[in-house]
Amino acid sequence: MHEHTQFMNEKVKIDQILQRSYLIISIEENLSGTFVTVQPQGEQESPPGTVHLVTADGRRYLTSRLFERKRVHAQKSENTAR
Repeated sequence: MHEHTQFMNEKVKIDQILQRSYLIISIEENLSGTFVTVQPQGEQESPPGTVHLVTADGRRYLTSRLFERKRVHAQKSENTAR
């Protein structure tokens, strides 16, 4: 049950990052998990923050949300090109 609680906390963090339009500067993976470096959009003078994802479900959720955003963005670009 602990891992599910941890995943839910990571999910909330990921959703907040995406809803608040943070810039994702980098995503690095190692044996300790995934480190997502983010910065508020338009605030390059503020130091970037890091979110540490340790659960496999959290990493999968981030990946699926990023692919979803890319797909939506591509569809919007395609519709404006017409």
